[in-house]
Amino acid sequence: MGGNQEKKEKNVQAQQVILAYPPPPEDEIDIADLVRILWIGRRIIFGSFIASIFIAVTLALILPKTYRASETLLPPSLSDVAPLTVSVLSGFGAGENGFVYLYKAEPLEVYEVFKRNLRRVGLRYKFFSQNHLAQVLRGEDVEEVDPYELFEQIFNKKIRIDDSGKGRKNNNADVIKVVFDGKKPKRIAEILQEYVAFIDSYTAHELIRSIRAEVNIRRRDLKETITALRETAALEHKDRIAQLREGVAIAERLGIKKPTGSAFVATTQDKHSENDQTSLILDSQHVPLYFRGSIALKSELEQLMSRQNDDSFISGLRKVQGELHYLQKWDVDPEKIHTVQIDRAARTGKQPVKPKVKLIVALSGILGLLFGIFMVFSLNFFRSVKIQSCQKS
Repeated sequence: MGGNQEKKEKNVQAQQVILAYPPPPEDEIDIADLVRILWIGRRIIFGSFIASIFIAVTLALILPKTYRASETLLPPSLSDVAPLTVSVLSGFGAGENGFVYLYKAEPLEVYEVFKRNLRRVGLRYKFFSQNHLAQVLRGEDVEEVDPYELFEQIFNKKIRIDDSGKGRKNNNADVIKVVFDGKKPKRIAEILQEYVAFIDSYTAHELIRSIRAEVNIRRRDLKETITALRETAALEHKDRIAQLREGVAIAERLGIKKPTGSAFVATTQDKHSENDQTSLILDSQHVPLYFRGSIALKSELEQLMSRQNDDSFISGLRKVQGELHYLQKWDVDPEKIHTVQIDRAARTGKQPVKPKVKLIVALSGILGLLFGIFMVFSLNFFRSVKIQSCQKS
């Protein structure tokens, strides 16, 4: 009897530590019992929650912080790219409106070239190397590390182009955002500004090089045209001299010194039935040259032979020369060209983007609660098993 009494006392003491109930009949879950178990183990749950929050905050303070700089870009205005347009008012190769466009600057087309260069890895690496960003961003000796590997780790992977706004038009132009992550908030904003300016300048120089190539080709064509016009004029000059010499010889043989009336011949006759008159239409266009007389022909011949330059008599030459003169003087200052418009300059938020403290604390708190609940039910299960074994014995 004494042994049974001791066993009963032990069972009562175990139930006072934590209330454990055997599973109800037919394995039904009693919500009230679960709530009682959680309430009895509330200190364990609360302790697990607080411990998780403390660990999360500690990790958030220890982990290195990453900040984000962003810059919003728009297409250039027409005035930003207007100096790139090369147009010539000339009869040589002119279009329907009389203008020749070697290059017509369209803001959206220029903007597309800028965006293409903004994505070029080669240009990023050039900017990275020229500005020694390995030392600036890493802040340690990087001579023994592969520079391209550093470029990938601390620059190329950290800079991104967000064109999710594509399709939402702003003055018929797409808005893009350039984002750069780093550990030095002020410095990464400066680097981002410098990078956008670098791509802007490179794009302007690239377009100018392309246009200059077109201008050089046009200059060459114009020079060849001028040469061809002068050579043709020289041949025509010689032909005219030969014609005049022949005309002088014939006029002298015929004794025609002055223009004769026979120089005008009737080409058509129109008889009017009412007054029986005949109308003559006179034409001197196809009259033989010697009818002008030897005196006039000799004077023209002497003048032609003494002429040193035929430029004044070449039709269209002055227009071509004017266009060539314009293109030889044409130039554009790259500093006056902007292939992008800064809508919002690069700036860094005050709060780091990594680690995300609020998210870490919230998830840690949830995990802490779940772990605490698990611990309570585990302890309750083992104690229930212990009590049952004690009762059986």
